[in-house]
Amino acid sequence: MNIGDSEITHEIKPNKECYCEQLAHTMIGFICSGEKRIYEKEHCTVVSEGQVFILRSGVYFIEDIPTTSTFKQTIFRISAKDIYRNMERLAIDNQISIHEFMHRDLATKSIYITTPNVYLNLIFSKMECINNHTGHNDILDNILRHHIDMLIATIVLDIHSSLRKPLLSGIDIDKNIFQSILFSSILKPDCTLDELARKTHNSRTAFKLKFAKIYSTTPHKWIVEHRLNISIPLLLATNNQVSEIAIKCGFIDTSHYIRLFKLHFKTTPRAYRSSKRKQIAKL
Repeated sequence: MNIGDSEITHEIKPNKECYCEQLAHTMIGFICSGEKRIYEKEHCTVVSEGQVFILRSGVYFIEDIPTTSTFKQTIFRISAKDIYRNMERLAIDNQISIHEFMHRDLATKSIYITTPNVYLNLIFSKMECINNHTGHNDILDNILRHHIDMLIATIVLDIHSSLRKPLLSGIDIDKNIFQSILFSSILKPDCTLDELARKTHNSRTAFKLKFAKIYSTTPHKWIVEHRLNISIPLLLATNNQVSEIAIKCGFIDTSHYIRLFKLHFKTTPRAYRSSKRKQIAKL
């Protein structure tokens, strides 16, 4: 269910599902039943039933695993505009400057997990009930908008919440729009510098300058490293052929992927998979 730039979904999956999540917005979710595994490079973060997680914008490989018959989760994909809009409202309501809410220290991780407090539990349980309604109308849209506002306010006003810093780190609207275009494009083989500049409404030179300011590297190096890092969980968590993984991660062909992988990791994808799986088996 889309509410402006944000989105709310309640998903029920009967079988294990593996997929790549190209996340443009901040994602906040609650696992109602089952287990979620989120892969970043070689690291796997497990979110168990009854836990809340927050993912910052990026590209992840995810497995949704039923514990009994189904996997259930409620997901909020919250745009930077909605976060900032709520920050302005909270600042007015509390008669303080919006900057007093801001964290000077940005979130250092991409994934955060916590046990929900009573208010978050209430929000997620109500969303599960609302999901039974079909169609869109003004009343339902207003209810969903209210729940997005409640979720943001609950996290922002709880200074001890581990979700607060990563949520506030997603408030840079201009940067988030820029990042969302990158993350939605980097797995496409035809992703070029000129195409990215066009999509972000920049000249080629302006795009490179803006990119360097945000990421302190070149677009080509950043894209290659991200594609390689995305391929790691596919090598470790699936039995896909190297050629399939190369295509899924945006490389023009298998040999190109293998050459860049060897350059970066000093080994081939096949040897890397074998070595890491042996290490895991010994644990």
